[in-house]
Amino acid sequence: MFDIKTNDLIVSESGNTLTIKTVNPKTGKNTKLSEALNFLPSGIIYKAETGMGATTLELTSLRNSIIVEPTRSTAFQKANNPNNPFPALYVGSDIETRKGIEPSMIKSYLRSKNPFKKFLVVAESLTKLIKQIPTKELGTYHFTIDESDSFQLDSTFRDGMEKCLDIYKQIEPERRSMVTATPLEFTDPELLNEPKITIRYEHGNKRDVQLFECDNGFGVLVESILKKFSGDPSNFEKVVIALNSLSLINSVIEAITDDKLSGGVDIAQINVLCSSSSEAKVIKYHELKGEHLPGLVTFITSAFFTGLDLQDKFHLFTYVSSKESVLRLSEKKIKQVAGRGRNGLLSETIIYERKDIPKGPFFSFHDLKEAAESQLQSLNCIEKTYSKSPIMKARIESTFKAMLTNGAVDSSRLVRKNLKGDYSVSFLNIDALLEYSRVAKTVYHPKNGLAEALRTSGCVVNISQKHSALTPSETDTHIAKLASTEKKKLITLLYNIAKRKMSFEEAYEEQATTKAVVLGLSIFEKFRKYIDEDVLIEAISKTLSKERSGTSVRNLKRLETKLDFAIQDPTTGFLKELFQKIPLSPEKGVWYSNDDLIHKYQQAAAISGKLIPPGTKEDVEKMILEDIKAIFETRSSNNNERDGYYLKGRKIVEGLPAGLKKYFFPGFAAEDYIPD
Repeated sequence: MFDIKTNDLIVSESGNTLTIKTVNPKTGKNTKLSEALNFLPSGIIYKAETGMGATTLELTSLRNSIIVEPTRSTAFQKANNPNNPFPALYVGSDIETRKGIEPSMIKSYLRSKNPFKKFLVVAESLTKLIKQIPTKELGTYHFTIDESDSFQLDSTFRDGMEKCLDIYKQIEPERRSMVTATPLEFTDPELLNEPKITIRYEHGNKRDVQLFECDNGFGVLVESILKKFSGDPSNFEKVVIALNSLSLINSVIEAITDDKLSGGVDIAQINVLCSSSSEAKVIKYHELKGEHLPGLVTFITSAFFTGLDLQDKFHLFTYVSSKESVLRLSEKKIKQVAGRGRNGLLSETIIYERKDIPKGPFFSFHDLKEAAESQLQSLNCIEKTYSKSPIMKARIESTFKAMLTNGAVDSSRLVRKNLKGDYSVSFLNIDALLEYSRVAKTVYHPKNGLAEALRTSGCVVNISQKHSALTPSETDTHIAKLASTEKKKLITLLYNIAKRKMSFEEAYEEQATTKAVVLGLSIFEKFRKYIDEDVLIEAISKTLSKERSGTSVRNLKRLETKLDFAIQDPTTGFLKELFQKIPLSPEKGVWYSNDDLIHKYQQAAAISGKLIPPGTKEDVEKMILEDIKAIFETRSSNNNERDGYYLKGRKIVEGLPAGLKKYFFPGFAAEDYIPD
């Protein structure tokens, strides 16, 4: 199981668990895996701490290696480490020019006299690398996926992650490994029997964490940064802020460089580490090429939450919030962020803006797998039926794409194309959805969920309630820029797609950095063949104009529901049955209680065969009433004791009737439909 280099550093070996000494007596530092082992074992390796040096072990092992990294910067940095005993080749787009590596460079490296070949590759370039290695030589390589949890969580917007796992499963089991310090369970049945190996220190590291709970996270973060840079400049120490929002980063930079606030930071000392595709979206983008921080203040986004090795000591601020899913960092992700400081941290502070979040829906593996399999069955049925018609056969792929987009859960598709080009269940996306659901349910929904999760993960947590001296109006001014920037980016993307200047793939892979932008793109892709593009873009724009901070995703989901019903033929199916159950009087409206509306909706669904998503009674009834408001023009009663709505006619999305492409709807007019 374990190929031991020296028994002096081994505490115990029991089954699939190896315990090593925390400190190497010869170096006086934490023991590295390359000091204790000759080779990484095969299987899924759970290293108990970050920075144990799993990648370094593979780079020093006496064998050929392919190491897949989640980010370009990490792969580049590790490939060009001057301490590598064997020259390594980075395979990915060039850090400076962004151009992909030429196949000739890979072939030249393969012909070199290096005793062992070491490739560091990003997921999207893996297939290019595999094609250049002769089949007979490929069997001599050990295949390692570093930070495997990133492959699970990032798969929702990077198809290359899943294709990488497809290749992994084709490699012989004894020649493949996955490494992570923050393990997530794999639901893929082909990985259930993969050996699970734990490597840990004799004495686990305890992190001292200051947890600031607040209702104005922006203000508390700004003041916390400024406090570090008050007083004698010669005593200033480096600060890293982990914040997964480009717009909010820009707002914080504007605030901490504002002369009106006490303290203040020189803009020249501020840098942002984010994905290269986001370079144009931040005030001070920086491409990291070494292991040292470029300035006094460095912001990092999720692209640098894992894999980054920093030799500097610094104060770490991690910003989390319950109100936006991209800001709900798990206790595991927070641990990964803290692990970027390879020589320890000066301090670790978590700024937690706590807001109430809706209870559910929370997903189960059974429900997600069942939904994915039902989509696969539908695809097979459509292909069989459409193949009979020459006209419809040409539309199979576009129909599949629209259906899978519509069947996405929280913007994550449950079905994907595998390496062979066949449709299959997206188990990595299911892994991600289960983790997001767990984090919302157990970490951010309970009152003390985050603190308890941190303690369980080995932290000593000191909790403080913090209030910002910045007035709400000052905070709102900065937060408003977040929404306006997000809207501007989305609308620009939509117009670029409409004018054929950009493909959906480019928009998703390079530009979609927030959930609202991903959802907006998904809505546009889903409805553009039914609705004129300019009208659809205007509807999305007006929806975002109505939002308050943090409501963009909710409002876009409501628009999607309205559009779903707006394009349906009311003379057939569910709408026909519903309109027969709920006759309308457009002039004065008709009053219906909530119970009556729910009952009539369920009756119409049962008759027409419309499926109602599973959930608690409360969740289902809430969903039904949201649908009612998406289908009908509604008005609440002035009497608070009356629980229901006046219904006056079909809901009209402004500008939509004229924008509907009539040739898709030969059976009815686009205007309001009033049944006889």
